[in-house]
Amino acid sequence: MTADLEDTRLLQDLGARLVDEDNIDAIYQEILAAAITLTRADAGVVQILDPASGDLSVLAAKGFEEDLVVRFQRVDANSPTSCGLALRSNQRAYIDFDTPGESSPALGLLSSAGFRSAQSTPLTSRAGTLIGMLTTHWHHRHRLEDRQLQFLDLLARQAADLILHRQLEQTRRAQEDLLAADLADSKQLQQISSRLLVEDELDAIYSELVDAAIILVKADAGSLQRFDAEADELELLSWRGFASESAISWQRVRTASGGAAGIALKEERRIVIPDIGSGDSPLLPDAVADYSRSNLRAVQATPLMSRSGKPLGILSTYWRQNRHPTERDLRLLDIMARQAADLIERRTAEDALRDSERRYRALFDSIDEGFCTVEMIFDAAGHPTDYRFLQVNPSFVRLTGITDAVGRTMREISSDHEEHWFESYGRIARTGQPERFVAQAQQLQRWYDVYALRVDDPALGHVAVLFNDVTRRVQTEEQLRQAHDVLESRVKERTHELASTLKRLQDEVEGRKKIERERRELLQRIVHLQEAERARVARELHDNLGQHMVAVLMHLEGFQRRLSQSGDDAASYDLSEFRKVVDVLIKATHRQSWELRPAELDELGLEVAIDNYIFHWSETTGIPVDFRAESSGDRQLEPEQMIALYRVTQEALTNVARHAHATHIDIELDLGRPVCVSIRDNGVGFDPAKIKRRLGLLGMQERLDIAGGTLTIQAASQRGTCIRACIP
Repeated sequence: MTADLEDTRLLQDLGARLVDEDNIDAIYQEILAAAITLTRADAGVVQILDPASGDLSVLAAKGFEEDLVVRFQRVDANSPTSCGLALRSNQRAYIDFDTPGESSPALGLLSSAGFRSAQSTPLTSRAGTLIGMLTTHWHHRHRLEDRQLQFLDLLARQAADLILHRQLEQTRRAQEDLLAADLADSKQLQQISSRLLVEDELDAIYSELVDAAIILVKADAGSLQRFDAEADELELLSWRGFASESAISWQRVRTASGGAAGIALKEERRIVIPDIGSGDSPLLPDAVADYSRSNLRAVQATPLMSRSGKPLGILSTYWRQNRHPTERDLRLLDIMARQAADLIERRTAEDALRDSERRYRALFDSIDEGFCTVEMIFDAAGHPTDYRFLQVNPSFVRLTGITDAVGRTMREISSDHEEHWFESYGRIARTGQPERFVAQAQQLQRWYDVYALRVDDPALGHVAVLFNDVTRRVQTEEQLRQAHDVLESRVKERTHELASTLKRLQDEVEGRKKIERERRELLQRIVHLQEAERARVARELHDNLGQHMVAVLMHLEGFQRRLSQSGDDAASYDLSEFRKVVDVLIKATHRQSWELRPAELDELGLEVAIDNYIFHWSETTGIPVDFRAESSGDRQLEPEQMIALYRVTQEALTNVARHAHATHIDIELDLGRPVCVSIRDNGVGFDPAKIKRRLGLLGMQERLDIAGGTLTIQAASQRGTCIRACIP
């Protein structure tokens, strides 16, 4: 009974002290001391559960050596200790360290420290969630009595409630602190935004942004860079905390220079490098050296993007120790980057608008064309009756002669102004369709080239008018029109005369063409008759004269044999000489017949005919000839075409023999498309311009004209001659 009263008083005193205790570590120590007292233990430990890993970690320990506490600083459910067993079962667990068959390094350490038994009681919330573990150790084998277990359970309940309450309270305070910090940061962002909205100096705006970023994330340095898309460079707008040489080198940097800002801009995402000098850093060596110059160890670079996704620049912060920004830091940087991007984009747009307005005003005042904006006035039926001038440029006064027009209506300035002006501008104001036209203002005694379009809100009826005085041009055009009419009349007369002349010329040309056709037809008939006559004469020479000469030769041979038998040697010798003469005549007859019309031309083709002719010609003249023939197709020539190429070859060789003094000739025959024959000699050559009217060359040309071919002559004095004849 006395022990129960003491233990009850112990729990009551503990509860009172724990309610007033603010130090959470002291709470853990008080709970552990009470557990050791209640269980009459020699040592103990309070552990808290890490929900993320499922491990137990030591919060308070008593009665252990320091190295043993370090060894069991974290315990998981696989541990053979009593706390490991209780963690697996979520129930109180006992273990004896000297039980036979129970051996493990962990149990061996506890046994070596003099402990023989231990118990672990789970600390659970009233919802049944495990919070931690309360463990006591004895230097002897021990089991708790039921009375001790009841008091231990009461202590565990009281400890679990207090620990959970203090944990929740700590969490609440941490959230309140975080909320207060967020609120303070939000106020600071609002104050910065308010200051930036009223600040007109851009440099001051950029400095405010950099200072705010450094303060918000507790950085040591910061920078703001603008992206120059045309140069593909980042321009340093403002900076804090750099070495001066770093600021100079970063004044303008290429996006591909390998720094964090360039990488963030390229990838369009934040880049965080907690350790600039680490081996896995994406920075290039030159960039690392630049950061080291200012003793910077960590960096983050956040892209500034427009609402449309266009990159505007980079907001960077730097630390002089290794650091990874917290999620809160990054969230604040995102807000800051959004504000900065919106501000830069808005200020850039405002500057562009002001610059555009300045350029517009300069253009408005300097253009040679007149310009005005008018407000249309309609009657109740919607008919345009007048318009009021809202603005005019200096050229308006010069081109119209109207001064002080702004605020006045056209009817006030000129009551007789033509109706078509009001109708045109009224139509443009109603439909919104721009128009260009040329019209006369009789009251102003001028013509104008006008381009008008609706501007501003359609309900306002505003029309912008750009115009030029074209009075002189219209007058000139009228003069030109009159001159054109006169000229047109003269042209018609001259055209009629030229048409008559052209008709006569056409008739004359047709007559010449007819004569040329008749000449060619006559020439073709003559050539055909010549070739036919050559063939007939050749046959006559071969068939009649040749046969008679052979018969004479045969009779002479018989007569010679009889003279030889009679012994008249002198007469036999004379007759033998006569036989030789007759033989020569026979050969000459055959050669003449062959030259007139070679039989192989019709029977064996152009290549064989030319080859035979070359052989006999070379044998007769003693001039060597290289003849090559190539057949690159199955081209079949007409007889007239073959004889034309053959006669050109024949005439060319005749000219060589007579005039060229050549020592060698090359002849090539290409039987493809076109069919070509080339005769090239190394003789003295000639000037084609001086002898182009010779009959031999004219004959070649006319033969090829009849066959539909071409003749090309390449010759120069002392450089030989090349004649090329082709039939397509």
